[in-house]
Amino acid sequence: MWTTARLSFSDIKDNPDSRFGLSPVCRQEIGYLVYLADEEGVNDTVSSERGAERTNGQIRQKGASFSVCRKTLQPCTYPAFRPLMLYHEKEDLGLIFDLVEKHYARKEEVPDYKHEQAGVDKLLGVFEGVKSAFYPSLEEKASYLILQINKGHFFSNGNKRLALVAAMGFLVINDKILSELSKEKYRAMLEALFPLYNAYEDQADFSPDEYALYNLSIIIADSHRYIEGGANDYDGLKSKVVDFFRQSLIDWKERVS
Repeated sequence: MWTTARLSFSDIKDNPDSRFGLSPVCRQEIGYLVYLADEEGVNDTVSSERGAERTNGQIRQKGASFSVCRKTLQPCTYPAFRPLMLYHEKEDLGLIFDLVEKHYARKEEVPDYKHEQAGVDKLLGVFEGVKSAFYPSLEEKASYLILQINKGHFFSNGNKRLALVAAMGFLVINDKILSELSKEKYRAMLEALFPLYNAYEDQADFSPDEYALYNLSIIIADSHRYIEGGANDYDGLKSKVVDFFRQSLIDWKERVS
C-alpha cells in the first residue's frame, strides 16, 4: 500500500531544481504562442525567455521554458502549425526521482533509482520513445509513459509510483492537469472504461485526482484481470488510458484561476 500527496504544478514549475521553471509571463504564453512550422523554408526567428530559435521550420531549443512576445508572431502565412511539446530528458531524472520520494514514500520506501543502472537505461529509452510521431497527441504520449513504466518493471520497486510522476510531470510541463472532478465522477469514468475492475481503494487524504490515479495505476499493473482482451490486449488497454486522459485533462489555468 502506498499513499500519495498531490504532485502539484509548483513542484515542477516553481522548483529551482527544475529546468522547466517558468516566470509568470512565460506561464501566460507557454503552449499558445510557440509553434513548430510543419513546412520547410521558414527563415524567421522566435526568441524565448531562455533562448530558442526557429530556423527552416524547426525549433532549436536552448532551454525548456518559452515566453514569446505576441508581436513576434504576426498573422502568418504558414499553412500548418502544431504546438511544441516539452519532454523529460536525462537531466530531469534527479528531479523525477526526488518527487517520487517526496510524494509517494510515506508508507512504502522507494528504491534508490539512480543506482539501478539497467532500469535507468530502460527509462531513458522510454523518454526517447515518447517523442515518436507514432504517439501524436499529448494524451497518447502520457499514456505511453504511464503504461511503459508501470508495466515495464524497470526497477526493483516503485514502478507504479515512478510511472505516475513521469506521466503527470510530462503533462504539467505541457500545462495540463487533471480536472477537479469529485471522486464519484472519477469512479464513474473509470467504471465506464474498465467495467471488470471493482476493487476501488480510497484513503482519507486522497484528493479526487489522486484517487483516480491510484486506482488507474492498479488497473494498469493488473490489466490482465481488467481488460476484456486479457494480458495480450495492450492496444485495448492503451485506448482506454488515452480515453481517461482525454476526458479528464484540462489546461492548468482553468484549475488555478
